[in-house]
Amino acid sequence: MQFKHPEFLFALFLLLIPIVIHFFQWRHYKTEYFTNVRLLKQVVAHSKKRSALKKWLVLLTRLLGLAALVMAFAQPFMPSEVGLHDAAETVIYVDNSYSMQQKGERGELLEQAVQELVQGVPEEKTVRFLTNDRTFPSGRMGDLKNELLKIQYSSAPDAFHTVALRAQNAFSGALDDGKHFIAISDFQKKNFEDPITLDSTIVLSYVQLKGKGAPNFSIDSIALEDRDSEYRELIAYLSSSEKGDYHLAVDLWDGETIFAKNNAHFADEKRTAVAFPIPKRQEIQEGKLVIEDHQLRFDNTFFFSLQDTQKIQVVTVSEKPEDQLFLKKLFKSEEFNLDQELANEIDYQQFGQAHLIILNGLSIFPPGLEAMLKEHFKKGGYLTLIPPRDSRMEGYNTLLQNLGMQGYTGQVEEDLKLTTIHFSHPLYAGVFDGEIDNFQYPTIHAHYGYKGGAPILEYNNQEAFLAKNGRVYIFTASFSPHVNNFVQSPLIVPTFYNMALQSFQPPKPAYVIGEQNKVEIALPMTETGVVHLTRKGVEGDLIPPQRRFDSKIELDLSAYPTDQGIYRLSIGERNLGTLAFNHAREEHEMNFMNFQSERAVSDGLKQFLRMEDYENTADTFWKWFVTFALMALIAEFLILKYLK
Repeated sequence: MQFKHPEFLFALFLLLIPIVIHFFQWRHYKTEYFTNVRLLKQVVAHSKKRSALKKWLVLLTRLLGLAALVMAFAQPFMPSEVGLHDAAETVIYVDNSYSMQQKGERGELLEQAVQELVQGVPEEKTVRFLTNDRTFPSGRMGDLKNELLKIQYSSAPDAFHTVALRAQNAFSGALDDGKHFIAISDFQKKNFEDPITLDSTIVLSYVQLKGKGAPNFSIDSIALEDRDSEYRELIAYLSSSEKGDYHLAVDLWDGETIFAKNNAHFADEKRTAVAFPIPKRQEIQEGKLVIEDHQLRFDNTFFFSLQDTQKIQVVTVSEKPEDQLFLKKLFKSEEFNLDQELANEIDYQQFGQAHLIILNGLSIFPPGLEAMLKEHFKKGGYLTLIPPRDSRMEGYNTLLQNLGMQGYTGQVEEDLKLTTIHFSHPLYAGVFDGEIDNFQYPTIHAHYGYKGGAPILEYNNQEAFLAKNGRVYIFTASFSPHVNNFVQSPLIVPTFYNMALQSFQPPKPAYVIGEQNKVEIALPMTETGVVHLTRKGVEGDLIPPQRRFDSKIELDLSAYPTDQGIYRLSIGERNLGTLAFNHAREEHEMNFMNFQSERAVSDGLKQFLRMEDYENTADTFWKWFVTFALMALIAEFLILKYLK
């Protein structure tokens, strides 16, 4: 026998009350002596026995009535052999995202959910389990227990509309009704941005697990800023799930050695920053920032790697020195090596190491330039084409056609404005906080037509001012001040800066797992082999997807690795440096749904499983106990009235 509401059984202690009252009201008789009391003694003895019997019977009926009433409120039942809707297909989703590391009443929420499923679902029940990164085969609960106990945390996306779609596809389709989808999670609001659509034959139950509600602290990201000629600052950005006046110790480690300590102060804000001065020549290949926080564990450590990387090589070719001034200002950062060539005296040796070559307003291509540009493109290099003011476009069009691309069409004298920015294009990723309506757009007085590639910037007539075709960026208007004032626009800085960054992507200080991560490493063709990733203390290695060019190798790290930490790059016996990976920090938000649905349970999984068994019982007994309570009440009334 089980109980739907076992907490009411504590009310059985109330049975002590009538027992105590019974003994306090026990009547004591005083003996009086008479001369001839033979007949009186017989009457008194008989009365005492009848009075004691009556009181014991009244006490018994009251105890039975009160006990029956308590049992009725606890709602006892005999569960069916299967439970959880015997006639239904059951799919159970177990959220294994990192927010399930919250501490509940019985440990971390994920561990609590798995243990209660193992203990609460009958072994004979056939179920199917889903997690964020896995779909289990359908089977008996008894056969799936060991697999459930092995569930690990995952950084895989867990938007609930996607989970619901996976659950719907997990049903066999053999039944037209009786399908039960049980979702077990803390249900963060960020996962409910898209509408949830399920087949009408599926019953959805939310089982929301709740932590203790303590604030969570997270190390979100880092940045590097020059402090002076000798030092740079490593700035760590931290966040808290709640506003408050908190102090938090932050430790900076280099491998197994602590490098520095600092204190982060949340002055009634949710975000703060802490800085560490680091000598510019100092390399930290196995760096990590660490805080102590007893809520979520995954965001308490942020891995990074600071090491010397190859600078981006940018070569510009112009006809006149004055045409090179704006480019010199754009690429003065220490991230770039800028080489500016004049068309009549090009040093082609610079082309061999170039990552980005910019042709700025060339009316005539000097001998050998086209061949060198084709070789540069073949090696994986990038090109940026800025047409001349006049209409001599033969060199540009021949180059584009030899690269398998469409050429320019004729020049049009027309005043146009740049009115469209494709904010979603990778060239502007992270540049704007949102789409801007009141931007001061440049004006162009003459332009060429171009129909190839993907537009990035467009005129108000929907023609492209800047387009990308493969690894070639193509402007359709001259940068002459008489034609175009784009050079004065603030838009020119992120445009050319990101062109250069995308032409060569040396290792960054840190990467986010699951994003479109690409790394390029300069390697000569003579150095053959495959690049491996290894992590200290972990057996085996990873071989990510990679493409080989003449002077570099490109690694696609979008799918690998899946665990955060410091990874060492190597090719053969040669060490190529380290890469740092961290999980995305969205799970630290601690902002949860507040369900109002009748199918939502917030009292925990154990209570939900008990209710499910109750709703599918073969026998329920609460009505019988109500009947017993009424019978005890009637019996007490009859005893008090008729037993004299």
